[in-house]
Amino acid sequence: ITPPKGLGNHSTGVFHLIRFLQNFGKKDRTTDELFEIYQTNFNKQQTNATRLLKELKNYQTCAREMQSASKSLLDCMSDIYENDWPGQESLPDRIKSIEMLWGDLCHKLNDQCTIPMSTYLSQFSEIRNKIDKRGRKLLDYDAARHNHETIQAASKKRDDMKLTKSREQMDESRRLYEVLNKELHEELPALYDSRIPFYINMFQTLFNSETQFHQEYSKVDHKLAEMIEQLAIEAAKGTFQSDAGRYLSQIQQQQQHSPTSMNKSLDQSTNDDSMMIQKQPINNDESDSADLESPIPPPHSVKSSSQMKNNKETNGDDHDDDSGEHNGKTNGTCNNSDG
Repeated sequence: ITPPKGLGNHSTGVFHLIRFLQNFGKKDRTTDELFEIYQTNFNKQQTNATRLLKELKNYQTCAREMQSASKSLLDCMSDIYENDWPGQESLPDRIKSIEMLWGDLCHKLNDQCTIPMSTYLSQFSEIRNKIDKRGRKLLDYDAARHNHETIQAASKKRDDMKLTKSREQMDESRRLYEVLNKELHEELPALYDSRIPFYINMFQTLFNSETQFHQEYSKVDHKLAEMIEQLAIEAAKGTFQSDAGRYLSQIQQQQQHSPTSMNKSLDQSTNDDSMMIQKQPINNDESDSADLESPIPPPHSVKSSSQMKNNKETNGDDHDDDSGEHNGKTNGTCNNSDG
């Protein structure tokens, strides 16, 4: 097996060769399963903290953009809101209140969330360097141990200087490794456990700040909504109408209350009623029964014989009077002709 290219001095080349052989199982190495668990948790914790800091910075940037957009919108509203409209004198103060609320929220996000998160994340770099240094010291210790075992196997004398020197190098390498390893066994679990109280404090600050912001913001928004509602009421009364608009409104009201318009509306309602009657569907059962039942004529009144006789006499007298009057008129005419 050839060692990797680009090695430096002899010792560095030996150490890289030992690591290379360890990866392929040719050399034994010191393992620490508990430390590997700590290191896995550390890597996950650092990844999450880095992502959270990135999202906090993005959130803070968006909050500042919203502050700017809100200010521009309300400034435009203030420009178009006329002086005689209701609530115009209090509008600048309410716009200023909204701007201050946005500024306070952005300030809290930066001082109580983003900066503490950056400080929390900065300690990972120091721990990362110590983990890397531990790995190098572990490799040094494995190399010194392997070197001592090789010299010990080849040496025939126990008091050989080479053997003594290799033992001293092995002991020193082990001491340096164990010091770092012990520190990390204490620091890594403590750092991992610290994530819970830190996240609790940071998220509580974030959400409490947002809650206070939205509560105060909703109060100002409610006042603005009431101001616009008052404007709508006054506009419905015609308070802000121009002279031409007021004149047209009066004409429309007069036309609505004139008799002609009332007759037209009455005729229209009558036509609508007749059309509704014509459009009503005819029940087939009722029409069939109406066809089967023919109307019964009213009974003739029966007169008595005395009533009939009196009627006949009355009619006869009337007839005689009419005939006598007719004869008189005829005789008169004849006498006049004779004379």
